[in-house]
Amino acid sequence: MIILIGTVASMGNMLVIKGKYENEIKETIKYGLNNLEQPTLSQKLKTLLLNNIDGDVTIDIDNKRIKINVKYNNDNLFSFMTGGNQVDLTYTGYFENEEIKIIKG
Repeated sequence: MIILIGTVASMGNMLVIKGKYENEIKETIKYGLNNLEQPTLSQKLKTLLLNNIDGDVTIDIDNKRIKINVKYNNDNLFSFMTGGNQVDLTYTGYFENEEIKIIKG
């Protein structure tokens, strides 16, 4: 029973973490797209993200497109039951018809 409760709690925790990370990435992309003229934008975006989340952050800015990848490994006692607790998210943001578009991948 303890293993079952721990596994369910671990899975729930990862869903919360994944949702938080997705929101932080999307907000960071929106900020970046509205501030493309900043000379050190990539570093600013990385700092913004790392102030709110943990993990390895990669940011690519090319041709008014911002691509952010975040990898985070949340190992805990029940990771073996859930197949690991790794978050690997990639989002790309760009302007389309003067609107910000953010897509997964």
